Amino acid sequence: MKRLSIHVLWRIVIISMVLGGCGFGSRYPEAVLRGVKDRAVRTLRTERLDRSIAGLNGQHVELHVVEVTLDDLTRERRAFLTFRDGRHEYLGRLERLMPDMPLEFVILELAGHQIMAIWVDGAAVKRPTFVTVGRPEQLPDDDSMRVLSTGEVSNQVALIFIPRVAAPLWGALATARVTASDVTGYAWETKLQPPLDLTSHIVKVKLP
Repeated sequence: MKRLSIHVLWRIVIISMVLGGCGFGSRYPEAVLRGVKDRAVRTLRTERLDRSIAGLNGQHVELHVVEVTLDDLTRERRAFLTFRDGRHEYLGRLERLMPDMPLEFVILELAGHQIMAIWVDGAAVKRPTFVTVGRPEQLPDDDSMRVLSTGEVSNQVALIFIPRVAAPLWGALATARVTASDVTGYAWETKLQPPLDLTSHIVKVKLP
């Protein structure tokens, strides 16, 4: 009887890991799993957006950034939203806005706010801590600091929140910087002249 109980318990643990905790299972939208080898998904970052931005009327909205291994054994980062009612919305693959940029972006607009999820390539920047992005100066009181917004990196992913009042100003990217724990100053930095248009990269999300 004791051996049977241990056997049954072990089977339950294995099933739970497969379905929920090891990067496999049905908790991911099919769009996220498209082209993925053996349904291999690794969660990089999960964030409750309704805790960080206003205007969601109490709705549960969660952002997920995952890394998948494709059939050809390459890896890419993908993002999606989940809602309280179980609905998913696939946001797409994180993309490099320029070929030599060690950052991948997905940018969404939600309730008028703009949220940037930015993956930092660990091969280019070791132990990144913060990502800072800058828009072009547009207002009379703009200066080199007022145009910047910063997000802390967790597991290679930074999240940057642009409030609704400022979001219309963020149609282009003028600077991007990454700091790292073992580097004085910036571990990586670029200034974009002319600024890089972002409008075609913004995914507009409608709340249910």
